Amino acid sequence: FGGYVVTVTSESTADNLRHAVHGIARDEDLDETLSTLARSLGGHPLVAVGAILIDDAESGIRHVGDWPFEDERHLRDPAAPWASVDAAPPISVPVGELPEAIRDDAVGSGFRSVWLRHVTRSGALGAVIVAWHKDSQDTTPNQQRHLDEVASVAQLALEHRENLRRLEDAALRDPLTQLGNRSRLAERFDASADETLVILFLDLDDFKPINTEHGHLAGDHVLQVVGQRITGALRGDDEVFRVGGDEFVVLVTISLDGAGSMPNPRDVGAKVARRALGALNAPFRVAGRELSVSASAGIAVRRPEEPLDSVLDRADRALLAAKRAGKGRAVEASPWPPPTAG
Repeated sequence: FGGYVVTVTSESTADNLRHAVHGIARDEDLDETLSTLARSLGGHPLVAVGAILIDDAESGIRHVGDWPFEDERHLRDPAAPWASVDAAPPISVPVGELPEAIRDDAVGSGFRSVWLRHVTRSGALGAVIVAWHKDSQDTTPNQQRHLDEVASVAQLALEHRENLRRLEDAALRDPLTQLGNRSRLAERFDASADETLVILFLDLDDFKPINTEHGHLAGDHVLQVVGQRITGALRGDDEVFRVGGDEFVVLVTISLDGAGSMPNPRDVGAKVARRALGALNAPFRVAGRELSVSASAGIAVRRPEEPLDSVLDRADRALLAAKRAGKGRAVEASPWPPPTAG
């Protein structure tokens, strides 16, 4: 269970709810919005400590503010009631029903019950409102309505954040193949500035006749399968991108081998290129017909401080050399910077 933990202070409930909604409209950071919402819980006199726990499948456990216990492993305890609550109505759990480690800490802090309110999951994000009490009473209708209001605004915040995440992801993906696009390639390249990289620039051989003879739907299907096959031929840290009509780029990350040695990037690049091109050998079945598709590739090892455009240009030149040499093969690029005369 991953989450944010937001400490509660006492402020006007209505003001905090209103500020949280305004924060969502302003694209405020999710942590700030949740902090504002959590502060609204402090308006009830029975609430000693309130929190909003967010289950984020991508970032895992983290917290904003203070969790009421020093042992933050309580957040991850699969037996804790907040790890499994999935019902919208608020529930009250007596401290005596908590797992032993949590129960001991809760009793030591003077808590007698905890209120829980599930927030409907939105994509990778879910949430549970957790309010600790020095009293063991169940929630009243008024208290339940307040928790429902906080949950509604929290859900709105999660949905807004998830929608932004989807839009950002869509901007970095090719809509046909769902592979990363050129922008995603640039992002990955820049994020790997300190790593040894090899760029493979692949272009399908004689792809145009597929579109003209069998139609663009057939061509689109071939491009999708090409992306899938190349992806399946790669190692775990490598990634393929579609950067043009029938052009693909593979970003190969060079890391230590099992013996703790750094392999030769040129050898690794050549091996990955053979696997990627070999993945296209099997016929492509389209509309009941079997089509043969091959590709050529240019291989370029990134040199220290070499920009992406330069690596791509060298790989593209090597790709053209592979085409001239007969297609269906890979050629290594010339070094960078080019050797000077004399």
